[in-house]
Amino acid sequence: MSRRQAASIKHDELTAMERERKAAARQVDVLAPGVIRGFDALEVRTTDGRRWVLGAGDASVPYRTSLRVAERYDARAVAAALDADFTEHGAPLVLRLDRARCHRAPPVASLLASWHVLPLHGPPRYPGYYGQLERQNREHRSWLVAHGPYSDGALVADCSQMRTVLNRLWRRPTLEWRTAECAWGDRGELAIDRDELRDAVADGAARRLRAGLHHDLAWRLAVENVLTHKGLLRITPKPKVLCAH
Repeated sequence: MSRRQAASIKHDELTAMERERKAAARQVDVLAPGVIRGFDALEVRTTDGRRWVLGAGDASVPYRTSLRVAERYDARAVAAALDADFTEHGAPLVLRLDRARCHRAPPVASLLASWHVLPLHGPPRYPGYYGQLERQNREHRSWLVAHGPYSDGALVADCSQMRTVLNRLWRRPTLEWRTAECAWGDRGELAIDRDELRDAVADGAARRLRAGLHHDLAWRLAVENVLTHKGLLRITPKPKVLCAH
């Protein structure tokens, strides 16, 4: 078998595996802007050293709420970026974070508590849980690679320009050819009692803990369940195939 034949077989097999994965995956829809916001960091090398672009974006529409450049990726920088983001755009009900240590540190937890925002950490070693923000980060990295290398000040200015272009100028077929900024601007007020929401999530997590679930999983399922019951989240399971023949 030639290398070209082997590569063709490998390509076909990987394609089939990806189609099977998508067919088995659940469809998750956040039904209103402002419910869930994602947060992640992107490392960038500049002429002044390593920098981090701390980005936040809505989980319902592809609107980047902030892209903030930081010298360090630690709990203090994350808390400052989130505080500025919430001040400018209002606090979401839920903030989706990965399992980085600085995301789970006391300064971040204290900030979320002060804004009455529920944290939502995905399962370990499962980047697909943050799929939307991961895709946005690919767009951010492509932009930064194409326009770099940067000095520190140039990176800050270009992140602002990138956010403007992606939010205000890119008309998307998934938004009926509107921009993300238009879709974000059309959002309504969420008439949700945040204290009641947190109490409902805490009760649901406590029931799951008594059933033997791990704390992180219990909290995550409780958040998803409460948002679903309030009509803010829809999770559509794929039909199970009992027999292939």
